[in-house]
Amino acid sequence: MKKAVYTVVFLDCIYIAVASLATLLSFIPYLSLAVRYAAFLIPIVILIFLIKGGEYDGKINLLPDREGLLLTLPFAVPSVLLVMGISFLTSLLMSLFNAPVQTPPSFDFFGAFTLHALLPAVGEELIFRFIPLVLLAPHSKKSAVVISTLLFAFVHGDPYQIPYAIVAGAVYMALTVATDSVIPSIILHLFNNTVAILWQGVLVPGGLWSYALCVMGVLLLVSAIAVWLMRGKYKSRFSFFADKTDRVELPVILIAPIGIGIILAFTSML
Repeated sequence: MKKAVYTVVFLDCIYIAVASLATLLSFIPYLSLAVRYAAFLIPIVILIFLIKGGEYDGKINLLPDREGLLLTLPFAVPSVLLVMGISFLTSLLMSLFNAPVQTPPSFDFFGAFTLHALLPAVGEELIFRFIPLVLLAPHSKKSAVVISTLLFAFVHGDPYQIPYAIVAGAVYMALTVATDSVIPSIILHLFNNTVAILWQGVLVPGGLWSYALCVMGVLLLVSAIAVWLMRGKYKSRFSFFADKTDRVELPVILIAPIGIGIILAFTSML
């Protein structure tokens, strides 16, 4: 278990280092974008070599079964509304302390969708959900959820993002473990980011946000009914949370990436 955690932290630190390099190279847009892609690809390539080299017995599993996809759909709207609510409360709290609030990027749907929806949804899910699924879940599913959530939240290094990243990260990783695939979390992450882009770039500026909330309210009710009808399947898939033999283990090495995230979060408020 500890060896697996060390590897997860090592791969995440590689991602952090390369992603930081991409930020430093932001004055060269195309090179910066290429390095950002590399930040997502390098850890996955290393993971594949480790598994093929016999270092781990993990399996490379991407596609979920049909039931897994079916159980994913009712999570879409509730997860978006949950993240939106936490983001609103975080913004309100930060405004009380006169802290700088994250400003949305200039709106260009294709560019915004590619850089702020598609790339993070696929790349971050591979780093923060797929790697723990392969390396940690075989030892402890609960530990995989907790460790993945902590790493995902604190590497963002932004006090605005950390609260909703904790909640979203927990939901995404729990669903990843329950379906034994990263595809459901990619779907939810992509849906959440796309709605956020449309909210900031179209719905709010166009005065359509109230209608959108009404539509999502109706879809939330439909989702609740679907969850109720399939409650037996959900109970079976998420039964690992009730497994008393599966105890959460948090090795000391986690202090490194989490500490970096906390430092970045505080410095961004200065």
